[in-house]
Amino acid sequence: MIQTLRKPRWLKALAGAFVFMLACIWLGQWQLGRYEHKQATVAAIDRNYAADPVPLRTILPTPTSGVTEDTLWRSVTMTGTYDGAAPLLVRNRPRAGDRGYEVVWPLRLPDGSTLLVDRGWLSAGSGAAADLPTIPPAPKGQVAVTGWLRWGEQDLDKSPAKGQLASINYTVAQREIGGTVNHAYLVLGSEGSVKAGDPSTGLAAPNGPDRDEGWNNVSYFGQWWLFGLVAIGMVLYAARREHLEEQAARGTGADGGTAGGTGDRTGKVDAVDDAVVTSGSSQVNRSGRARQTRPPKPKKVRIWDEEDE
Repeated sequence: MIQTLRKPRWLKALAGAFVFMLACIWLGQWQLGRYEHKQATVAAIDRNYAADPVPLRTILPTPTSGVTEDTLWRSVTMTGTYDGAAPLLVRNRPRAGDRGYEVVWPLRLPDGSTLLVDRGWLSAGSGAAADLPTIPPAPKGQVAVTGWLRWGEQDLDKSPAKGQLASINYTVAQREIGGTVNHAYLVLGSEGSVKAGDPSTGLAAPNGPDRDEGWNNVSYFGQWWLFGLVAIGMVLYAARREHLEEQAARGTGADGGTAGGTGDRTGKVDAVDDAVVTSGSSQVNRSGRARQTRPPKPKKVRIWDEEDE
């Protein structure tokens, strides 16, 4: 088996399978990391979502502090004024098969910074994609806002029309509205005594937290590791099969030569045995074995010979 594996083509096959196995191990570890990340997110949701709201600056001391796994979905409260001139529509947010937008309003805080607030979902209607729906107005003047903090979404590197966003990304939004934008955004819970999703707002409530615990990622982790082991196993199986075939071929050649020699000797013995010594009505060969012979034919007697007798 070792001699077979030392052949160049099997060494190449083993090297390729080993590289593939390393890639599978890396992908498996990545899936395991995704699982751990989702578990940490769910733990933060369980810890923070139902907690009593605290002042915004208790969680975000500065606009650039950002949200961590410990503060994700933390309930906070603040006061500010909505910028009525700069509502933003976040594209491609379908719900129940209906296309629509998340409506994000910049909330101007007393320290001069801005916090993006997802006030809710708005249907796009049945018109053309270029026909934007009418955005319900936000409350005017100073308003007490309560909601849950989230980190910004990934920049999709798209350039929608003015007043629109491809994702709730504070860096992209800052280019749209200017000023200092906090490195987080707020999922609206209430404005004063009005809950998010109230009919008076004209918007459906924003989506709550995603509680995906990542068990599918654990399954993917196991699958990737199994693929790597199978790749090595397949090469070893094929090499062993070739090894056994070579052994069988060598054994057949040796057995054939022995059989041929035995046949020649047997033929010679049989030739000697066929040299027989005749005795009476039977024949005995030189090895002493009796051989059956045909009985002698009876002598024909002519009729006139019988009369003479």
